[in-house]
Amino acid sequence: MHPPFNNTLFVSFTYPTFAGSGSQKRAASLVEMLIMQGDVCLLVIHQETQSSSAVIDHSMDRLCRAVYHLHVVQSAEPDEAAQEYGIQITCKPGQVASTMRGIYEQYHLQQLFVFRIETYCLMEGGLNFYPVKYIDLDELSSRRNQLIDDLKQKTGAMITNQNSAQRGNRLLGLLEKKVIPEFDHVFAASAFEANEICFHTNCSRINVLPNVLPEVKKRFKHTRAVVPEILFVGSFFYYPNEDAVHYFVNAIFPIIYQRLQGNVRFCIVGFSASESVRSLADYPGVVCYGAQDDLTTHYAKASLVVVPLRAGTGTRIKIIEAFTQGCPVVSTSIGAAGLHVTSGDDIILADTSEAFAEACLNVLHDPILAERLIQGGYQLHQRLYSLRALARHYRAAINLSNEKSLPFCES
Repeated sequence: MHPPFNNTLFVSFTYPTFAGSGSQKRAASLVEMLIMQGDVCLLVIHQETQSSSAVIDHSMDRLCRAVYHLHVVQSAEPDEAAQEYGIQITCKPGQVASTMRGIYEQYHLQQLFVFRIETYCLMEGGLNFYPVKYIDLDELSSRRNQLIDDLKQKTGAMITNQNSAQRGNRLLGLLEKKVIPEFDHVFAASAFEANEICFHTNCSRINVLPNVLPEVKKRFKHTRAVVPEILFVGSFFYYPNEDAVHYFVNAIFPIIYQRLQGNVRFCIVGFSASESVRSLADYPGVVCYGAQDDLTTHYAKASLVVVPLRAGTGTRIKIIEAFTQGCPVVSTSIGAAGLHVTSGDDIILADTSEAFAEACLNVLHDPILAERLIQGGYQLHQRLYSLRALARHYRAAINLSNEKSLPFCES
C-alpha cells in the first residue's frame, strides 16, 4: 500500500483548466483530485507543431506547488526563465526525460501521473525511474481515432493521407498495448472504456475515474430568452462534434423549426469552428457564436441543451456541464454513453431524427418535464460527477482508504 498522501508530478500535453476543451477540463479535475491528497507539480509539455487553440487561464498556477511549461524545440539552447505565471523551459528533443527527472527530484516528489497516451508519446521514455506511476487514458486513443475515421467515411468527410493515418493508428495501438501495462494503475472515464482497454492491452489494473465538474453556485438563476434557444457546446477540432451540429441542423432542427413556426433558435458555441460549421449560420434560426470566454450567459438563456452525437468514446463532459448549469438535456444514446443516466429522469435519449426532434419539442412545451430533468441532472451530478465523487473513486482505486474499490463501476 502506498503512503496515505503522495506528492505528484502531473505531466500533460495540454494545460488543465475548467475553461478549456473537454480534455483540459478532465485534466483540471484530475489535478484538483490529486491536490486533495498532497502537493502537485504540473508539467505541461509543448511542441512547436502543437495547436495554439488550447486555453491557458493560469488557474492551476494558483493551486499547484509549481507549474512548468516545457517547450520542445529543434533550434534553441536550453534556457529557463521565471515568468509571471509558471516557469518556462526550452529543451531539445531527447532532453525531455532528463528534464522531468530533474523536476521530480528537485521537489522530492513521490509519484508520476501521466495524462493520456498523447503525453507519454512526448515524454521520451524513462518510466523505470519513477517508483509509482499512474496514467489516465480517459479513453483508448487508437479506438477513438478509428471510430472518427469510420464516421468520416460514412459522412463523406475527407481524410487527409488516409493510408498514413491508418498506419499511424496501428502503431499507436501497438504502443498502447506495450506501454499501458507498465503503469501501476491505469484510469479510464467509464466502465465501458475500462473494459475496452483491458481487452486490447491485457492490462487488468484499470479503474474508473469519471468525468466530473465543479458545482456552479448560481445554477438556477436563469433568464430564458423570449424565443426558445436550443444550445450545443463543443470543441470542433473533435470531428464528432462537427458532425453532430450538421446532423442536427439538416435532419432534426427543420422539424422543430416548422412545428414552432420559426419561433426557436439553435445556438452553436465552441472552439475551432471550421468554415463548414460557421456556414450553418446561413440556415434559418441557426446562430454560430464560435469560442466564448464565458458560457454562463448562453446556458442561462438556453431552454435546452442537445448532444446529437453519432460517434464518440469516453464520456461527454458537455452533458455534465449542462447538469451543473441547470439545463435539461436531450442526447443520442451514443452521446450519453458511459454516463449513468436514465432517460426521462435526468436526460432524454433519442436515436432517430424524428424521435430527437419530438423529444426537444416535448421539453420546450412541458415545463414540468424540463424541471424534472433539471433536478434529476443536478442530483446525478452531486452523487456521481462531482469533485468529491472523483476523489472517492481515486482513493478507492489506489487503496488509500477503507472504501470498497469498484474498478468497473461508477456508482
